[in-house]
Amino acid sequence: MQQNLIKKDESVTPNKWWEAFPKNLSATNTYYLWVAGTFTGKYDAALKRTYNQTGMSGGAMDTQTLLILANQVSSGKRKVTSIPNLLTNQLVTL
Repeated sequence: MQQNLIKKDESVTPNKWWEAFPKNLSATNTYYLWVAGTFTGKYDAALKRTYNQTGMSGGAMDTQTLLILANQVSSGKRKVTSIPNLLTNQLVTL
């Protein structure tokens, strides 16, 4: 059963980013990823809150790790199908 996983709150996110996605997303094959130069503070709690609100697994990844991961996939050292295994609602490290 699919459900609407995106919380649409224009007061929080006025750019309406959710309009770029299908109305119904399945938590079994949809993941989230927060990307930033670095992560500090209480991001662990926020990642868990995102999972609890949506049921989607995901994580946070710094830009250096993202570039390394992209290189591993493009060079054949890592299969793209292995990426969901990295998304365990915490900071992704390789």
